[in-house]
Amino acid sequence: MTKNKKKLRVLIALSLIPGFGCRRVYNLIRQVDDPEEIFNLGKRKLRSVEGIGEASALSLLSFDGWDEVDALIAKTENLGASIITLADDFYPPLLKQIYDPPVLLWVKGNPEALSKPGVAVVGTRNTSAYGRNMAQKFTEALAKQGLCIYSGLAYGIDAIAHKTALATNGPTVAVLGSGINWIYPTKNKPLAQQIIDAGGAVITEFPPDSKPDAGNFPVRNRIVSGLSHGVLVIESGIKG
Repeated sequence: MTKNKKKLRVLIALSLIPGFGCRRVYNLIRQVDDPEEIFNLGKRKLRSVEGIGEASALSLLSFDGWDEVDALIAKTENLGASIITLADDFYPPLLKQIYDPPVLLWVKGNPEALSKPGVAVVGTRNTSAYGRNMAQKFTEALAKQGLCIYSGLAYGIDAIAHKTALATNGPTVAVLGSGINWIYPTKNKPLAQQIIDAGGAVITEFPPDSKPDAGNFPVRNRIVSGLSHGVLVIESGIKG
């Protein structure tokens, strides 16, 4: 087994342990030279890590779900996707700077697109004619400057941003609020494939088969903004 595969298995395992959110795993990674060391740490060392108490340490030390880890890796490979981990050298540098960077990112397409300097272009699904026009106008100008366009593949402003970037031959990245094999909305499946074919990427922190639950989208939004140098909100309701 390669070193990268071992590291991937460790980080997937941590993601499967109840209560081990992004921040706790991030703090653990920072305590070791190599993620493979994490499951060899004693309880005293684990408890010295910020956010790791007695219960969390015992949960880690008693983890035995390695078959589930391997099944998840196999499913990802069967889907034609890859996984970038927080411990990888090519993890998007801007995203690593947010408070709770995702530990795992499932990727279809070009992983290098995630590190391209860019701007998030987002907005409402219920657009006005003015909003649609401005989304296209601003996105085209940004893409022509060589900036990657980050958005969420939703109806409305998001879809216009992705389509305009493609029409301008600029890179674009779509961040899902569902599993990599659950493109939502379904009607945007062709758009997702166009993004991949054009050298961009479709990504998510949610494991394969994850449904597009409403609570996933606010969580997803921190990735859209975290990848970007700035966020351009074209049009939105007050709640949005």
